[in-house]
Amino acid sequence: MACQILSDLFGLPVKRTQTHEVSAVGAAMAAFLAQGVFRDYDEAIRAMVHEGDVFRPDPDRHKVYAQLYHDVYARLYPRLEPLYRRISQITKRSDVL
Repeated sequence: MACQILSDLFGLPVKRTQTHEVSAVGAAMAAFLAQGVFRDYDEAIRAMVHEGDVFRPDPDRHKVYAQLYHDVYARLYPRLEPLYRRISQITKRSDVL
C-alpha cells in the first residue's frame, strides 16, 4: 500500500526490490566493493539488486495529491513555520523530552 501511495503522490512508477533487507544488501555491496569483488556500484547493483513489483501511478489520485499540495499544504507551511521554530526552541532546552 505504501508503494502505491508513493507512486500516486509523485506521479512516478515505484519499484520494490525483491528483498526487504535493502540495508543489508547495501552494506554487503559496500563490503564487496572494498574487497574488489565488483569494479563499481553499477556492477554490484546489477549483480545484487533484483526488481520485484512495480507500482504505476493512478492519474486521478496523483491529480488529487497535487491539488492538495499546491492549494493547501504549500500555503500552510509559511503560516506554521513560526510555530515549528518555537517547538524546536522549547524542545531543545528541555531535559524532559
